[in-house]
Amino acid sequence: MTDAQPNKQKFPMSFWTANTIELLERAAYYAMASFMVIYLKESLGMSPSTATLLNGSILWGLIYFLPILSGTLADKFGYKRSLSVAFFMISLGYVVMGNIQRFWPGIIGAEAAVAIDFTVPAVLGIILIGIGGSIVKPCIAGTVQKTSGRRATLGFGIFYMIINIGSISGRGVSYFIRINLGIPAIFTYASTIFALIGLAVVLFIYKEPEYVSDGIKDGQKVQKKTLGQAILGIFIVLSNIKFMFFMIVIGLFWFLYVQLYNLVPLFLRYIDPNAPVELYQLANPVMIVSFQMLITRMVKKWTPVKSIILGAAVVTTGMFLNVLAPLLFSDTAQRVNFLGLSIPLAGLVLIASIASMATGEMMASPRIYEYLGAVAPKGEEGLFTGYANLPLALASIIGGPIGGRMFENFINTPQKSGLPVNTVPMWLIISGIGVISMIGLIIYDKFLSKIKDVYVSSTSFFSWKGRLNRVAWLGQWLSFSILSFLLLMIPEMILKGINLVFIGVAESGVYLAMRTGMVFIYIIVPLFLISFPMMKRLHDLNKPDWHFFLLLIPIINIYLLLICFLKKGTSGPNQYGHDPLAPHSQS
Repeated sequence: MTDAQPNKQKFPMSFWTANTIELLERAAYYAMASFMVIYLKESLGMSPSTATLLNGSILWGLIYFLPILSGTLADKFGYKRSLSVAFFMISLGYVVMGNIQRFWPGIIGAEAAVAIDFTVPAVLGIILIGIGGSIVKPCIAGTVQKTSGRRATLGFGIFYMIINIGSISGRGVSYFIRINLGIPAIFTYASTIFALIGLAVVLFIYKEPEYVSDGIKDGQKVQKKTLGQAILGIFIVLSNIKFMFFMIVIGLFWFLYVQLYNLVPLFLRYIDPNAPVELYQLANPVMIVSFQMLITRMVKKWTPVKSIILGAAVVTTGMFLNVLAPLLFSDTAQRVNFLGLSIPLAGLVLIASIASMATGEMMASPRIYEYLGAVAPKGEEGLFTGYANLPLALASIIGGPIGGRMFENFINTPQKSGLPVNTVPMWLIISGIGVISMIGLIIYDKFLSKIKDVYVSSTSFFSWKGRLNRVAWLGQWLSFSILSFLLLMIPEMILKGINLVFIGVAESGVYLAMRTGMVFIYIIVPLFLISFPMMKRLHDLNKPDWHFFLLLIPIINIYLLLICFLKKGTSGPNQYGHDPLAPHSQS
């Protein structure tokens, strides 16, 4: 294979095969995405909060957070092998989800008249789909990058279009299967068949990409990250306060988007118990397929941050449209004819809302990835842009359950109590989050983006040696606090799962006894992890290591933390090392 191969007019076969696989995976996913929370609520009897927790926090959280790690594993074991495992997991997950009501009562020996808790099999199916989906994403994106040559922009443009074509295909097939066979059939037939076809394409047609992105094979060294380096990268990113502020602000932008698959389906079934949710949500991919090129041309002359801010404004406006329906119409349930469908007035407004949000997404989403490379610390662009989906993961993990909780508070509870339902505050709260996102972006662009990066080498992360200034200390404290939370959540979830399966309730006496026995772990793990940044911060203040243990003494610990936060470190070198703010000590 010559160096000139990527300059050929046609993309190689592996490029098109990868896009076909992506189309099938997205078709399988979006076939059921519109009805996941409805299936969990209406068919499996879960509360709106539980349904959106499973859909947003677990399913979407896995799909958009795990690629940080699964992409590294895919590089290690190869894309073809990884995709084979991924599609097997996805197919099995859809089969499980579609047949829960058939096999679970028999497994637990429940009688027909007894109310059954389907949480365990639902979580199993969702985890299979989530982990499998998280593997597919980096494999396909990696293949597109490696086979696009110097035409990566066009290659990813095609890739983005394919995603939305898959979305349209999946929803279309889902609609006809659902109206004839019911909601569970979406998983059993539509999603499973799409996934199995994808598995067949991976096994018999897909080939590993043979050359790297710029067309050089032998003349370029491609260094793969280890799993340990990928995990360490999480701390490097989380410890960069400026970058994390941008991530959080973008996460608020995506908070509105994730409501399309959490709050909006629940709302649609409230205003219309038989609402064809997948047809309503078709407005999103249809708008993107129809107008993406036009929008791209329109915004390409703008700066990335301007495009993102305006995109956030359009998305926020789209969400705000839902406030108008109850204010303008006395009866939002009154039905009107739209494209041959009889839908409520509130549903018509929601279609306009979804179309508007799709327009904002087209303006902002592509530029977010471009801007991430620009705001990343110099020399670490690759590392930081690898976390481009982190805001969407955070928005899903937090936004999903919040959407379910708002539905319960503003719609479900008043309706059950016989009180009038007022959805205006609910939509105002969500729109307000969009406004906060816009303000945060403006603050970042005008002020924070101009602050000089204080970047800490990854080699000093798990070390008590050296010094940390205040900004870097806060960043590392944040990253280690998040790690502590995650490490403690794992045994917590395992204990609850064991109790749920073998005892029938999540928080039994056995669970409480075991949890009490773990108190030592709950204290030691966070203290140990936080000791790394805390020791280095004390060193910057020229304080000895034993001061760390003052954190265990009430009142004194507050005073110590205030000193660490407010007092500038020693100017110039001290007995613990160089000044972290000195130019020669920056990395």
